[in-house]
Amino acid sequence: MALRELDARAVRPGSGLYRIRGDEAGALLYAGQGRIPDRPLAHLGQVAKAGHQQGGVFAAQERLECSWVIDDTWLSHHRLELENDLIAAHVLATERVSAAQFMG
Repeated sequence: MALRELDARAVRPGSGLYRIRGDEAGALLYAGQGRIPDRPLAHLGQVAKAGHQQGGVFAAQERLECSWVIDDTWLSHHRLELENDLIAAHVLATERVSAAQFMG
């Protein structure tokens, strides 16, 4: 789904994993975990923050897309482990870290 079109009222809220993709097919900008849709929308909010590194990466994209999976049975440490697995899988597949991954 287009991140700019993500509407908190239209998505069943819950905890899970998400990924954000920009203009380049096959490459992620960010993989994360937490409350859906709150966490992906928080990243979108960083675009408006002047000088925010991660927001700058997102703002440079013509399109931002988000996909997610919700599973409220995962404990927080399980989600963290799965998030790390997603990041590692992306690095193995593309031989690079997601552009906004470690910019907080």
